[in-house]
Amino acid sequence: EGSGAAQVEELTCLNNLQGNLEICVHSLKNLVGGNDNYEKGACILKNKVGLESLTLIFPSLEDWSKDESAAAARVDGESAGRPVNESSAAARTDNESARLQDVESTGLMNQRRQEELVESLQAPTSITKLEIRGYGGRRFPNWMGDPCYARLERIHLRDCKKCRLHLPALGQLPELKILQVHSAGALESVGRDFLEATSFLSLEELELTEIDECVEELWIGTEGGGAFPRLRRLLIRQCGHLKYVKLRQLTALREITILDCEELRMLDYYGDVVSASHPSSSPPPLSSLHQQEVLVNVGHTHIPGVEAMHLYRCPELNFLPGQPLPPSLQKFHAGGSPLLEEWIRSHDDKLASVPWLLLGDDFYRTLSLRNVKDPVLLRDVYGKIYHTKLELRWDEEQRGFSSSSPAEAEQLLGNLGLYYIFYELVIRGYRGRSFPDWLVFPECLPHLLEFTLSGCVHCDRLPPLGRLPSLLQLHISGMPQIRRVGPEFCGGPGAFPSLWLLEFDDMPEWEEW
Repeated sequence: EGSGAAQVEELTCLNNLQGNLEICVHSLKNLVGGNDNYEKGACILKNKVGLESLTLIFPSLEDWSKDESAAAARVDGESAGRPVNESSAAARTDNESARLQDVESTGLMNQRRQEELVESLQAPTSITKLEIRGYGGRRFPNWMGDPCYARLERIHLRDCKKCRLHLPALGQLPELKILQVHSAGALESVGRDFLEATSFLSLEELELTEIDECVEELWIGTEGGGAFPRLRRLLIRQCGHLKYVKLRQLTALREITILDCEELRMLDYYGDVVSASHPSSSPPPLSSLHQQEVLVNVGHTHIPGVEAMHLYRCPELNFLPGQPLPPSLQKFHAGGSPLLEEWIRSHDDKLASVPWLLLGDDFYRTLSLRNVKDPVLLRDVYGKIYHTKLELRWDEEQRGFSSSSPAEAEQLLGNLGLYYIFYELVIRGYRGRSFPDWLVFPECLPHLLEFTLSGCVHCDRLPPLGRLPSLLQLHISGMPQIRRVGPEFCGGPGAFPSLWLLEFDDMPEWEEW
């Protein structure tokens, strides 16, 4: 009122509106005639079948309360026949104190008014995208999960910090592909009894971030299958109270990202868990998840198609002894999760088929690429992340790698190239006979401090590593074809200007230096 903003009821007759509609709610005084007759709002948007996207933006409840208090003060001043100024405001100090004491009840009233408003502003069934930001109500409108919204593909809920989200209520939307929940007040219990077999039939991406009062146990999928049949990407971030995530029958899932969940202890995507102290098919108590006697009854995995798993800054998260990794896993990131990193180091056999392994926190990161056959995967490291250590490893026992020709191995490594910071480089099991030129160009690896060559069984000559200006340690081992190390190893005058440790090991045919 007085701001020049339009009232929502002015949209009532504009039924030919097309495309995207954004409504910014600044005050209830410019909603449906400035009174509490919310029934008038029911037909304001419902009949606008040309709309494809609807966005509702609310101020914070605190700002709303301040605005209404200021408006009330202006009305009081005008009714007294004098403007609102410092002296008049000081004269009404007692009244202002009373208003401050009534902030809590005002907030509750505004919550109810926002709930009624959003319920009445029912979107047309033609929309494909719905976004609600800053909503201060305690519950979302009932119409939001109505199956009649057969074209709704994307829902984005942001900064709805007072609201409790009931996920299954949205599971009946037939075409919902993307559901993003950012900064919600609470996520209600989602367990095996809350999801039906026909829930979220089209959902492809699910994001749950910054949920203050997240449940301790979160189920995605059902034991019998049918729910989330197309889910490809799952993101969970900053869910402070979440301790247990259970994934069931998610055959289409390709990427899992869990970040900054400080209390998360278990990610369950496998068969039954058995334990000497808890001999049953049900999961053991959370308090015993890190006990060493807990074992896994390895059955089928519920996420057979997962290719990337990013578990970052979850200090309590650990895998159980014997826990299998998804058979299709290509990238595994476990930065800032010390218990999980220790599990990885002690289960090297389970990682033999994982090409991309990234460990470490923001300051020290180890990237391990194992048994890579596709140079595209190697090129993915360019410019995307800062690494301290890179390990390139090919395991002889891995099917398909020992049989590759030396020429194929040389082409693969030659296509990599490195033009960014690494302090340590490890190459193990390389099948080529010679090394690429980029390996010894000072401009390629100017900061390399430690270099390890191991198990390069077909190589009959060493590259001119003396050109690396900052190299401090050089370890060479397991190279049975090397018979001679000549001056080419130094790469010219001034070789190895920084080297202080040179180590050779397991070189059975070496004759001359």
